[in-house]
Amino acid sequence: MWQLNQWSTLIVLTTMLGLHGCVSVNLGGQRQQSAPPFQHLPPSGPFALLYEKPNSQAWKSKDSQSTISYLVDCQVHGDPSLESLREGVFSELRDIKIQSAVKSQFNQRESLRTMASGSVDGVDLTIDLVLLKKHHCLFVLTLASEPRFFGAEQVRFQSFIEAFVVP
Repeated sequence: MWQLNQWSTLIVLTTMLGLHGCVSVNLGGQRQQSAPPFQHLPPSGPFALLYEKPNSQAWKSKDSQSTISYLVDCQVHGDPSLESLREGVFSELRDIKIQSAVKSQFNQRESLRTMASGSVDGVDLTIDLVLLKKHHCLFVLTLASEPRFFGAEQVRFQSFIEAFVVP
């Protein structure tokens, strides 16, 4: 089964790290299978590495405190729909409102890109989420930003997405 709680925790943690500066947590869970080779470039502009772990990285904007992150989950699992995976990712957010959800081809597979708003720890957020299943793994790309910074950060996130390659 997909570790949905791990993804929602990742969004919440990177957001809280970006907005508040520190959070300590153990994501735990089952042992990961090796992720397939993939390529990415760090976000441009004022983004600096926030943390790096096997199969995940996050960057925080020095200007807006927004976060851009990816997580690759290759645990043994079934084949849930992208929509049900999205619901799991958003499960820790409050007052979530999906503004758009579009399926498209990304890295030669169907993906789901969702724009949503909600709150974490009383802070309003806008989230751009991309979910991709490939090579028996789930790839989660996320931008979490306060609404006032979202437009500018979304341009950087789009470049991040375009440079994220899973052969």
